Order: sequence, then structure tokens, then C-alpha cells
Amino acid sequence: RQLERQFKSFPGMSPKYYQQIQRVKQALEDIKNRPDTDLVELALEHEFSDQAHMTREFKRIARITPNQYRRLIK
Repeated sequence: RQLERQFKSFPGMSPKYYQQIQRVKQALEDIKNRPDTDLVELALEHEFSDQAHMTREFKRIARITPNQYRRLIK
């Protein structure tokens, strides 16, 4: 708990939220580098429980779905 309080004081967010941001960021980079990758496979690679979970996280953090992002970069 102490570590969590210290972490919040530095970047201003919880360690869990920071981890979620990093996971979405890495998935965005993978979509950019490999746009034809299956989204289910991508979700599992980045330790989301399933594709729907990944899509919810994307919408919440990046404000775009993985499919929309893929269409934008193609």
C-alpha cells in the first residue's frame, strides 16, 4: 500500500492504471507494425482476458477501438 501511495504521488496515477496504459500503448504499436494480426491473438499476446476486454481498454484509454485504429493506419 505504501508503494502505491508513493507511485501515485510521482506520476499521479495508480500502478494498475499505469500498467493498463502501457499495455494498450504496446498493443497500438503492434497493430501499427503488424496491421493484419488477428485481434484475438493480439489480445492474448498482451495479456488481456479476451478481445472484448482489449476493446474496452482501448476505448477507455485511447478513445478508439483496435479495429478503428487499424483502419486509420492502413
